[in-house]
Amino acid sequence: MSTDQRLKAVRSKLGHVDPVRPSGLLFESYRQVDDVLYLSGELPFIGSELPVEFRGSVGRDVTIENASKAAEIATLNLLTSAQAAIGSLDNIDRMIEAFGYISSSDSFFDQSTVMNACSSILLDVFGEDRGQHTRGAIGVYCLPLKSCVEIKMILHLDCVGIASSVRTLRGTK
Repeated sequence: MSTDQRLKAVRSKLGHVDPVRPSGLLFESYRQVDDVLYLSGELPFIGSELPVEFRGSVGRDVTIENASKAAEIATLNLLTSAQAAIGSLDNIDRMIEAFGYISSSDSFFDQSTVMNACSSILLDVFGEDRGQHTRGAIGVYCLPLKSCVEIKMILHLDCVGIASSVRTLRGTK
C-alpha cells in the first residue's frame, strides 16, 4: 500500500475534511529548500471552520481528548499540504520533526500526551522507518483564533522520486 493510500485510509477512518485555505496570507504554507520541506504551523480546521471544542486552553476549556483529536486533524491538514506541495507522500524519505504548541492552562502539564496523537498518525501513515521523528511539545498561553493546538513539521524528501514525478508530469524521461 502506498503512503498516499495509507493517508487516505487514516483520513477516512477519522472522517477528515480538507481545510479551506484562506486567500491573502502573508506567508507560505510550505517551503522546500533542497531536499527538506518545511510546513508552516497548522490549526485543526475542518473545512473552513475551527470547531468550538478545539478553542481555548487545554485543562480549562478543552479536554485532553478533544485536544488530541485537534492534534490529529492538524496533522492530517499538514500531510495534505505536503501532498499538495510535492505530489505524493511517497516522495517523502522520512519525517524529521513535528513540533506542537498546546494552549495550556497553568495547571495542565500533559502536552506530550496531546502530541502523541500527532506521532501516532505519522507512524500509521509512514510506518516505523519513515515515520519516526524528533518532537517538541510546548505549552503556551494562547494560539491564533483561540485554537488549542498548532503543529508544524519538517520533512526530508526523496529528491530522486520527486525528480522522477516531475519528469512524468512533463512527459519526459
